[in-house]
Amino acid sequence: MSTDERQNDKLIGAKEQWARDGRALTGQASNPARGRLPPGQRLVKDFPVLDLGPQPNMLPRDWALSTAGQIDRPIKWSYDDLMAQPQVEIVSDIHCVTTWSRYDNRWKGVSAKHLLSEVQPREIHQLLRLQYRLLIYLFYLTYLRPLSFHQYEQGS
Repeated sequence: MSTDERQNDKLIGAKEQWARDGRALTGQASNPARGRLPPGQRLVKDFPVLDLGPQPNMLPRDWALSTAGQIDRPIKWSYDDLMAQPQVEIVSDIHCVTTWSRYDNRWKGVSAKHLLSEVQPREIHQLLRLQYRLLIYLFYLTYLRPLSFHQYEQGS
């Protein structure tokens, strides 16, 4: 087994144990009247460093966004192509699964609505499958998440 595979197994094993232990589960329901901080979360002012070791050197020239599937206009954008698209700014809170929360984060980027207008999904399809690969700690993680066009447009 390679070092990368051992690191991946260790990380996955730790997260599975957290789930078995119910880490951060309080048994309390969220109550909007109580404030913005969900049960079991702690408020932070800066982003925590969540680092298990070496970090990859991802350069903008190595980055790409591509679309495929039941769409009329597949795209493949470089980082510069993405940055040339209309940008929106939003402010939102983050409530991380690692039990920290941070309020009033400012984000700038391309909206889901704009991306959908560019690729023009065929109307017969009601779900998207988002797949993204992240180079983390020198190994790749692939995430898949199905969601409706409405959820995607709303920023879910």
